[in-house]
Amino acid sequence: MGELTYFRHLPISLTPGRTVTIDWGWNGDCRGYSLQLFAFKKTDSSGSYDGIPIGRITYPRTSTTYTIPSDATEIYFKGTLYNDGFAVAGYYQTDPVINNRNFPPNSPSHINASPSSQVSDGGYISLSWSRETDFDGDDLTYELTAEYTKKDGSPENDIIYSGSNIKYSYNIPSGKYKSVRFKVRSKDSNGAYSPSYAYTETIQVVTNRPPTTPSNIYATLTR
Repeated sequence: MGELTYFRHLPISLTPGRTVTIDWGWNGDCRGYSLQLFAFKKTDSSGSYDGIPIGRITYPRTSTTYTIPSDATEIYFKGTLYNDGFAVAGYYQTDPVINNRNFPPNSPSHINASPSSQVSDGGYISLSWSRETDFDGDDLTYELTAEYTKKDGSPENDIIYSGSNIKYSYNIPSGKYKSVRFKVRSKDSNGAYSPSYAYTETIQVVTNRPPTTPSNIYATLTR
């Protein structure tokens, strides 16, 4: 006798208009089996669920996709097993999920800077950080900020990069700062930021002065 080992949808959070994957695992002798799928949606907090047929999927297929209706405020999925056209006792169901709940992405675990302790005034720093994931499967970008201490001791913060890369080369503005620290956080495509930043150590900005010119030159004549 056949059965399912799991029945779920991915991503976990659901957004109106977004396509999700419903997948499951077969177990046992499932030849001749099929899975009838329904979506049950609410359109307001007090309303009842309306059943929407998705289709009947036959063994050995293990997934299908479904686009969340734009008017859905809550939704769950239900699957009933059939064997040679007859319903098998029991059914599989996901937990109801409220739409529009967006989970923030993971925070970057680290950021590296080279050089890491001091840099010449006007010089370059190469920065790299960890590539992160999002619980909902959203695309991620990264926001990189420079935290300066100016020569007069006052602070200054600038967002110097925003994008999907995990590397960036930065040119320190000349003549303005005595130190800098960098921080990075992730942002998902729904606008949620990671709960924390990853930071570099503070990097000293060193002014490189040329050596002084000798004031005199002496020569000794020998015979």
